[in-house]
Amino acid sequence: MAHPDFHFDVSREAFPGRYEKGADIAIGRWHRLRLEVQGAHLRALADGVEVLTEDDLHDAGRRGPVGLFVGDGSRALFADLGIRSA
Repeated sequence: MAHPDFHFDVSREAFPGRYEKGADIAIGRWHRLRLEVQGAHLRALADGVEVLTEDDLHDAGRRGPVGLFVGDGSRALFADLGIRSA
């Protein structure tokens, strides 16, 4: 998800590699994604391996909907989605 004033191309140019990282995933396999958000801190894990951390989330503490994004031309299935407060 990209804030209207902070699109992916803007963040990629201004902060290369800061807000996104690759993960060792394979086509045709299920993967477990876990996002832990506490205030302005984010920790992202793919199949139990930490792949990204960020300590300066915009709008920290804000409540609202959660969206899942899959790139153009990609296909993804989601199962057992859960959102909970710590």
